[in-house]
Amino acid sequence: MPRTKSNNFYIGIDPGKSGGLVCIHESDRFVDYTPMPGSEAEIWDWFIPYTNRQRRVFGAIERVHSMPKQGVKSMFSFGTNYGSLRMALAASGTSWFDVTPQGWMKCLGISSRKDLEGNAWKDHLCSIARAMYPDLPIWKEKRALGKQRAVADALLIAEYCRRTRS
Repeated sequence: MPRTKSNNFYIGIDPGKSGGLVCIHESDRFVDYTPMPGSEAEIWDWFIPYTNRQRRVFGAIERVHSMPKQGVKSMFSFGTNYGSLRMALAASGTSWFDVTPQGWMKCLGISSRKDLEGNAWKDHLCSIARAMYPDLPIWKEKRALGKQRAVADALLIAEYCRRTRS
């Protein structure tokens, strides 16, 4: 059975505890998003719809590394979560690759942080994601700033994946 363009999906993953998972359709039609699930089972449950072999699914996961002043316990948890995400990508049959933050931001025309730190930077990325996908229900939710920040990076990574794998 020939594959049509309408069967391409693109997954973006911001693997941090406050990150998220996003899948967009090739035509820019939004498909699915969630802040980072809390367990391996919840991660896998999110991936199940994308295991259909009739679809072509591509994924990009942000390449991460340890940060100064992070404790051993938090880094171990982070590494465990990162490994679970990679395994879900592999088990779902998703063709995926790692991407650095600098790589996806450059492709999308997002300039460096300059003077922005912490939440100000996250809010800046939210505004870019909102401009690209203004009709997402999450932007209209009240008291959803944390979820919006969690999903924004993953949405931008999914858009990067779409642009580089279309």
